[in-house]
Amino acid sequence: MSKRSQRQQQRSEQGLFDGLQDAPSLEESSDAIFGSSLPVAPIIKVKMVDIDLIHPDPIQPRRAVPSLLRILWNPQKNTFAELFMRWENYMEGNFNLGAYLFDGETDRSRMKDNDQPSNENYEYDNSIQLSFIRLLELASSILRDGLTNPISISRMGQEYMIETGERRWLAYQLLNVYFADDPEQDWSKIPARIMPERSVWRQATENNARQNLNAVSRARQLAILLMEIHGWENFRAINHFESEQAFYAQVSDGEQWRIPRDRTEQLLKAMGFNNQTQLRQYRAILRCDPDVWEKADDEDWTENRIRTYIAVKKSEVKNLGRTKKSSLDQAIADMDLFKRKITRDASSSKEDMRLNWQEFAQQQADWWSQLARKLDE
Repeated sequence: MSKRSQRQQQRSEQGLFDGLQDAPSLEESSDAIFGSSLPVAPIIKVKMVDIDLIHPDPIQPRRAVPSLLRILWNPQKNTFAELFMRWENYMEGNFNLGAYLFDGETDRSRMKDNDQPSNENYEYDNSIQLSFIRLLELASSILRDGLTNPISISRMGQEYMIETGERRWLAYQLLNVYFADDPEQDWSKIPARIMPERSVWRQATENNARQNLNAVSRARQLAILLMEIHGWENFRAINHFESEQAFYAQVSDGEQWRIPRDRTEQLLKAMGFNNQTQLRQYRAILRCDPDVWEKADDEDWTENRIRTYIAVKKSEVKNLGRTKKSSLDQAIADMDLFKRKITRDASSSKEDMRLNWQEFAQQQADWWSQLARKLDE
């Protein structure tokens, strides 16, 4: 049997979700035979749902797409094919996407987060590359073995919002794009549990059970739970802020948004924390600079690394004050270095990346224009 036939057979076997979704559970069978007077929790059955009817939660703590790509790619205007093309453009010259999907594991896929490449410009690119490799590894696993853990979604009108499983859904989108012209492969629907209502507590339980949830993601999760505790009507929606960090920072003030005593234990359990000190440490991350926030998220920094970085920056600012160097002088110096790096990177980019740089440059130009107008008011 050929490899393609084996994969097709595995895909057919994955269809067991369709065949079993209406099969009675042990509890239902027992009740039918013996009867039951005990209340039981509702049984959430798995259904196959069109991936294009599913949308990511805009405040989901885990970010499946790196920050730079989120800037360049708008899901309302751009296709997933464009997203994956842009993502792949950040990979090295002879990168073979198909090899990763079909081979599952390569030397590159075993890279560790703490690798120290010699190329000075590789550190930032590396975070984008690693995120793509991880997505490909997940897609390869699904291609080989099927999806063993269905995503959970909740209704949003006639469509759905993801509660847990955004990366699994994104992997299906990737497979759907890759096999778009293959009639033997259909990745347009994903196994999903349709929850009766959205629960940020259930979302937190699954998210924080994962060992690889980074510090910024945990800080986002904490902020969401605090907003839930204090009432969403007290906070502005995420689309009202220039940076997503500012949205979560709404609950960064521990004096204004205290944790009620009767909710502390529930919050600790949902976050997977042992004590209130951890709650304070992760709440402090909500107050960090947006640029640090994005960098720490993309590069999977730990809470300790973020805390150390902020402390070092504060020390540098103090020393800067002692030398009587103005913040404007420092900003000019920093901007000069930034412009040099951007010019070098953009000039050396591939032709198919030039459009991305043009879009980025236009966005920056618009931002500077807005700043100039504000200063002129």
